Amino acid sequence: MKKVIAFILALTMALALTGCKSSDYKSAVKAMEDGDYAAAARQLETLDDYRDSRQLLKQCRYALAVESFNAGDYESALEIFKDLGDYIDAANYVVRAQDGLLRRHIAGGWHSDVLDVTDLFLAGAESQMEGITEGLKEHDLSLKITLNCTFAEDGTCSVAGTIDDLDGFLEKLNAFFRDLMEKTLESEFAAEGLTMDEVYAALEVTSMDELFQAVAGMTLQEFLDSIQIRELIEMALEELKYEGTFTIEDGTILCNGDRLQYNAETDTLELLANEEGKELLGVDSLSMSRN
Repeated sequence: MKKVIAFILALTMALALTGCKSSDYKSAVKAMEDGDYAAAARQLETLDDYRDSRQLLKQCRYALAVESFNAGDYESALEIFKDLGDYIDAANYVVRAQDGLLRRHIAGGWHSDVLDVTDLFLAGAESQMEGITEGLKEHDLSLKITLNCTFAEDGTCSVAGTIDDLDGFLEKLNAFFRDLMEKTLESEFAAEGLTMDEVYAALEVTSMDELFQAVAGMTLQEFLDSIQIRELIEMALEELKYEGTFTIEDGTILCNGDRLQYNAETDTLELLANEEGKELLGVDSLSMSRN
């Protein structure tokens, strides 16, 4: 008799639990139909393997993750999508959420380390006028550039370069050319057996500027301006400028043909220059810090 009573009690409890689960299941389905996936998920989590509760729970969690993603809550979305594994296109959303987080991390202004491009300038000058490199070095020329980038979460970006103390560089460059012109004229007149004092007297001038104008038909400064060094440097900077968009592929930022990688530990960017950038900057990569 006791066994019969125990069996009846167990059966009654089982039926009660089944009825409870059935009620919770129906309530969860109704919540899903109403779009309340959070409430549905809470109920489904208590149902374990009841009917298709586990599959419905995945549907709810997926819907909640999509909602978080669309709201820009990439952290929450990423956590859920990772847990969902290969469910529908969760793996694709994992990549997109990671890209969204990366866009957020890099948003703002960045500047590169100061890059000394003096040797590049000297090499270019030597190709135009043989034998002047050493003379330029003696004038302690220093041409340095800083690269500036700005990234926005909407996928737009800008790139620009600035020269450190361009006026000081041009002043030293002008001084070099003045010395060069003076030495050249002295050498040419000496070859004719004339001293500079004799040339000054013959041409009725008292300075190198006046002498240069008498010989070349323009002042030395006008000659130096005609070389357009400032304009050439500004043209090179113009080549570095970019305003447009950037994309992210497999954690790599693609901007104007250049590739950048973000280091979360150091909060820095590493610019991996394209071929044009390598030619202009003379380096394969460049570290960038926040402004």
